[in-house]
Amino acid sequence: GGLAGDVYICPAVARREAAERGIPAREELVRLVVHGTLHVLGHDHPEGEARTASPMWRLQERLVRSLA
Repeated sequence: GGLAGDVYICPAVARREAAERGIPAREELVRLVVHGTLHVLGHDHPEGEARTASPMWRLQERLVRSLA
């Protein structure tokens, strides 16, 4: 195990997105970390409306619920 990838998150953007969505900033930060980590691990999702119905997105949201 070496380095698999990097995940960069801008806290200011995360706070703004959280405010726009009406969710806690912590939840949005957790979602971004989980989302980026899943991509580094090789998961992917389609673009557009199918994105939120994809297996990756469902896994992401299960993880967010358990961590946020």
